[in-house]
Amino acid sequence: MDRIKASTGAALIGTGPLIGAIMGHLFIKSEAFSKKSIFSFMLGLIGVTLVSLGGGHNGGLPGSREIIGILMLLTSSIAGALSNVVVLKYKSDIKSSVLTSAQLIVGGVSLLILSLFIYDDITFQLPIKFYFSLGWLIFISAAGFSMWYHLLSTRKESLISMNIWKFIIPVSGGILGWILIPNDSPNLQSIFGMGLVASSILFFYKKGVKI
Repeated sequence: MDRIKASTGAALIGTGPLIGAIMGHLFIKSEAFSKKSIFSFMLGLIGVTLVSLGGGHNGGLPGSREIIGILMLLTSSIAGALSNVVVLKYKSDIKSSVLTSAQLIVGGVSLLILSLFIYDDITFQLPIKFYFSLGWLIFISAAGFSMWYHLLSTRKESLISMNIWKFIIPVSGGILGWILIPNDSPNLQSIFGMGLVASSILFFYKKGVKI
């Protein structure tokens, strides 16, 4: 995230639900987009983008450093979407707890090794607040992934219909930022974006509506 603007990163993370639905459509035969689902995802994506960019940005064309950051985030979203496909296709053979543990361990070790070649001033002598924050992030990540994979393996809803709920994640992040971060407040654009996200979910699940 130090390679790109926060607004750009939030907008890219917001594309995760759409990427997940596309992967499900490509790799799972029973998953198929309808006109209604396409419209709902586009509406949610526009809403998330408005929320993400609501704080303003500096503009200008991205440099090579920012392009690398964008590619890294997109790769992360694609990898996460593929893991959803794996859970659905092999849910009778894979336990969600095992998959979560393996994912976090492999990812954490890989990032640790990679950081040794990128950063020169690595130290473990950090404030106690850092380790409390790290422990909290580990718990939230493990719990979140476990619950999501459990839902994927036990619920009967399609991957497309479940992914649309993930549009709430960046919106929730924006709301928490306004509450917890000083001098960070919503504007009309952000509020309108949240309305679009809510509308996309309501429209997707409203019966009798066709396009």
